[in-house]
Amino acid sequence: MPLFLHAQTFNKTELDRIVKEAFAQQKLAGASVLIAQNGKIILSKGYGFAHLGFNVPAADDTKYFIIGPGAVMLAAAIT
Repeated sequence: MPLFLHAQTFNKTELDRIVKEAFAQQKLAGASVLIAQNGKIILSKGYGFAHLGFNVPAADDTKYFIIGPGAVMLAAAIT
């Protein structure tokens, strides 16, 4: 589920709300999000779990197993 946000200012609380809502609606296990603005990283964070069986939390550098071509998900971008 690609998610693109266009905003003048970055609001971490609002992003957390949007990501948690997406997790609830899409029944996602985990995701890593990186947001850059003007070439600078302003947020790098993991949400949910990298491995549900072992309760391993997702991190900003988690490497995910991709099951098929439709399994690739894009991170949020703020321009």
